[in-house]
Amino acid sequence: MKKINIIFLCLGIIIGIVGCFCFYPFKSDIERLSKNFVDVVTNDKNQTSEMIHVQYNKKDDYLLIGAKKGWEHRVVSCIEMFIKAFDLIRNEVDTDFTLDIETGDFSRNPNVLAYAYRGVDSKYLIPDFTFADWPEVGIINYDNTCKEIEEAGKKPYIYDKIFWIGNASTNNIRKRLVKMGENNKNFEFIGMEWKEASKENQLKRQEANKYVSLPDHTKYKYLIDVPGWGYSARVKLLLFSGRPLFYVGRGENEYYFKDLIPFEHYIPVKADLSDLKAKYNWAETHPVEAQEIAQNALKYAKEHLTTRAAIFKYSEILSQYIKDYKQMREKKVLHPRFLPQKAE
Repeated sequence: MKKINIIFLCLGIIIGIVGCFCFYPFKSDIERLSKNFVDVVTNDKNQTSEMIHVQYNKKDDYLLIGAKKGWEHRVVSCIEMFIKAFDLIRNEVDTDFTLDIETGDFSRNPNVLAYAYRGVDSKYLIPDFTFADWPEVGIINYDNTCKEIEEAGKKPYIYDKIFWIGNASTNNIRKRLVKMGENNKNFEFIGMEWKEASKENQLKRQEANKYVSLPDHTKYKYLIDVPGWGYSARVKLLLFSGRPLFYVGRGENEYYFKDLIPFEHYIPVKADLSDLKAKYNWAETHPVEAQEIAQNALKYAKEHLTTRAAIFKYSEILSQYIKDYKQMREKKVLHPRFLPQKAE
């Protein structure tokens, strides 16, 4: 029994050490998000590491946001998106409410706001943190990055291939994709790994053993997106590329995906990649149609996938949630327990 306890103790220490590297200590950065009607608090004792809790008091016009440290800079960016969206509808809100925002790659709870859901349906799909920024992968400003990708895509491609690069360890289908690339001269699929960031280099693009910027993706004739842990945040950026996008089927999609039409905005690929070669051959033998797909995607992205459009969409989802909350407030609602109460 003592040996077992020692083993668990060692595992706990290791997990704790890893956690120190994986979770960005954002308390100092949170100050820039505060407004005269917003307080943001952090609490390391909260065990829901990827959940943001929100309470709003209409009488005092007081918004209280609480969260634990999250992966990289994600929680800070998530809170920034929420505040901007709430500010658009703030004067219209006529009731107190509470809500939870899942900041992970998917959620199984249809009652929380999330970027994607797994195994459940929900009407609370919200735009993700990337619309604010994602500095660890080089996205300091989302709109600027999209413009850079679009401008790069206006140049002729250099490589007559389908291109993908990413962490292949997050999904077996990615490993299969990389393996397919090893045996096909028309595919260039690169598995890479991000290196651990030092405390001094947080909020900067992290080093990787291999790296290709998003604008440089456009050096290839075609692009492909493959699922990872959950939804893929990069899809919306690839739609700005002016390159036909092969989209591998999955269960977790972002809020806008329902608007995209196969063979109009993207080239669909089965989840097991069994038809990838056939779809590549189709694109090669239908160059006009393939380029129309790329241009349709670009047009859609420029109209609907800007930060401004995303915040407006977010405000619509928030408004719907608050209306639903008001109708169900007689039912049991979970209130975050760790949040401090405003002093009278």
